[in-house]
Amino acid sequence: MDLPLYRVRRSIEWAGLISRSVSVLWIVVSIAVMSLPPLTTIWVLPLILTNLVAVYALRSVAHPRYRTLNPLLVALDTATCVGAVLATSRWASDVGLWPIFVISIVIGAFRCQLAGALLTWLATAAGGVALYVWADQIAGRPMPADLVTMAPALHLVVAVLAGLLARGHRNQLRQLGEARAKLRHLALHDPLTGLGNRNLLDEHTRTALTPGTPASVLVLDLDGFKAVNDTLGHAAGDELLRIVAARLRTHAREGDLVTRLGGDEFVVLLPDTPAAAADEVAARLRAALLDPITIDGRPVHIAASIGAATDTDTTLDALLRAADAGMYREKATRRLHPVPAMHAA
Repeated sequence: MDLPLYRVRRSIEWAGLISRSVSVLWIVVSIAVMSLPPLTTIWVLPLILTNLVAVYALRSVAHPRYRTLNPLLVALDTATCVGAVLATSRWASDVGLWPIFVISIVIGAFRCQLAGALLTWLATAAGGVALYVWADQIAGRPMPADLVTMAPALHLVVAVLAGLLARGHRNQLRQLGEARAKLRHLALHDPLTGLGNRNLLDEHTRTALTPGTPASVLVLDLDGFKAVNDTLGHAAGDELLRIVAARLRTHAREGDLVTRLGGDEFVVLLPDTPAAAADEVAARLRAALLDPITIDGRPVHIAASIGAATDTDTTLDALLRAADAGMYREKATRRLHPVPAMHAA
C-alpha cells in the first residue's frame, strides 16, 4: 500500500477512536452532572462496540479486508448517532439536535466518498422524519418542521460537497501512489529489457539473503554481441538483448533475480543456493541462449560466458568480483574455440 493512503486511513481510525471515547466520557459526565436518566448509558455500549471494530480496522489498514470494514463502521457510526439523537431528544427540550447528523455524513464521506455520504444522508434524513412523525412517542412533544424541511436540504448539500471533496482527495492519493510506483519501477528496472538493475540487485540482496545460508551469483556476458550490433545495427542489438532477457527470465528458477547491469552484461542472484545448484542453473541458461534467434528475418546465434560464485557470509560486491573473474576465465577459454556470433541467411 502507498504510504500516503496508509497514513490517511490511520488518521481516520484514530480520529474516530478519540471522538467516540470522548462521547462515552461526555455521556457518563452528563448523567452525573445534568441528572440525565441512567437509561441514556445504553448509548455507551454501541460506542464501545464501534470502537472495538475500529481498533480491528486500525490494525488492518494495509489489508484488503479494510474495504469491508469501512462500510460496517459507517453503518455503526450512523446508527449510533441517529439513535443517540432520537433517545436524547426527550431530555434536550431546548436544543435542536439535528445538526449532529452532519458528523455522520462527513464520516461517511471520508470513509466511502460520495456514495457513503449520500447513504448516510438518507439514514439521517429518515431519522429526522421518524422523529418528526412520531414526536409524541419519541420526544414527548411536537418537533419543529426544520427536521423535514431545512435539515434534509442542508445535510444534502453537506453530503454532496463532502463526498466530492473526499472523492477528489482519494483520486489525488491514487494518482500520487501510481506516480510513486512508476518512479520506483524506473529507478529499479532497466528500461530496455524490463529486468532489474543494480539498484534492485542491491535492495534484493539486503532483503532476500539469509545470513549463514549459501547464496550464489551468476555473471553472464554475451559472446559475439558486438558483431551483431555492427552487422545488423543497434536496433537489432536492442532486440537481441530483449530476447536474451526473456529467455533468462523463463529459464531461471522461481525466486531467482535476473538483472541487467549494462551493455550485454547480466547478473542472476540465486538466494539460498549452493554451488552445485548454481552450476545447474548456469548450464540451463547457457543452453537456452544457444537456440537460434531470428532478427529481421536473419538467424542470429549467440552464446554466453557465465561465471558463478557462492558464499555464505560475504558482500554482494565480493560475490560479483568472484563471479566476474570466473566469467572472464570462461571467455578466455572460448576465444580458443570461437562461437560465430551471427550467420546471415
